[in-house]
Amino acid sequence: MSTIVSDAIENSSGVSLILPDEHFRYGLSGNQSLATATWAIAQFNTVLFNVSNSNFNTSLYRYVVPANKAGVYRFETQQNWITAGDFDNCMIGLYKNSGGVAASGTQIGFSNVRQEAYETSIAMGVVRLDVGDYVDVHIRQESGGTISFRQANSTCWFQGSRIGL
Repeated sequence: MSTIVSDAIENSSGVSLILPDEHFRYGLSGNQSLATATWAIAQFNTVLFNVSNSNFNTSLYRYVVPANKAGVYRFETQQNWITAGDFDNCMIGLYKNSGGVAASGTQIGFSNVRQEAYETSIAMGVVRLDVGDYVDVHIRQESGGTISFRQANSTCWFQGSRIGL
């Protein structure tokens, strides 16, 4: 049984689900070149939509939980690379509190696909965050050369919403 309280719904396990009051989606302002076998922070810095003036840091490419907004968040990100090459390992991951170091921090979502012809994949995760925690996106490719993470609002993006208290 669920109880509606103001703008939240509390389920029988005591988790309060809310109408999203923090919601964003960011894309790239340009293609991001990346050498093979290298981790990097995805440079999402162009607002695609932003409900509630969220605290997305476009210089450090991360969402930072603002005061009074601790809670349960859902994050999603999508990757696409500019190459029709055939190789293993195009990776994208969501990380909590990485310290600005790619592939460190707590992984909350991850996707790895074999590249055959402009493959696209999505990583998603749900995580409880405190004020000041942040989430960013890390990318890696293993093509044997340098290729670009595609700047296209429909294929490369990072979004998130606060969904619970």
